[in-house]
Amino acid sequence: MKFYRVIGILIIVLSLFGCGNATETKEESKIDEQIINDTYEEISEASKYSLETSNIILTVWDTAISKDFDFNSVFSYMFSGDIRNHEWSGLGMDTEGFSDFSWGSIAVDMNTFNSRLSKINEDKKKIDEMMQQIKGIENEEYLQTIGLLTDYYIAYTKIFNSSTNPTGNKIGFSDNLVDLSNELQETKIKIDMLVD
Repeated sequence: MKFYRVIGILIIVLSLFGCGNATETKEESKIDEQIINDTYEEISEASKYSLETSNIILTVWDTAISKDFDFNSVFSYMFSGDIRNHEWSGLGMDTEGFSDFSWGSIAVDMNTFNSRLSKINEDKKKIDEMMQQIKGIENEEYLQTIGLLTDYYIAYTKIFNSSTNPTGNKIGFSDNLVDLSNELQETKIKIDMLVD
């Protein structure tokens, strides 16, 4: 009789441990899902900002060519943030930086471009850290979503690179930007379809 009582107690204890593990799994699953959702949202927002930045670069490039300014020097000033207190440089700058007279409404974006770059780099650092968390998710339920999220991250990284290090000529940069934007959008649609 004692033997059956001990077996019964063991069964109860084991079933309690089993319930506890199931609860942990549900909680872990919710945490994993939240990490995935947060990363997706962060990449979406950072991508928009990087695309906007690349479009500013394209507008500046167009304007520099049309005004016969040395656009390599223009970009050098913009990217370095070294735009104040210069004598007129032939780049449409005055002692306050890029002038509204020469550059129109884009001058404000050019004069604050360095702070824009700082935000882009901070966004990238944060997303890289979030993607490290994604690598730690072992729940098979999310494998397909994680695969698509990784593709989304790769597409975002390409846009990040175009906005922080423009290369080639203006036409090549413009065409590449369209391709990268399409790649990002296609990946986003795949993720949205999977989630819906």
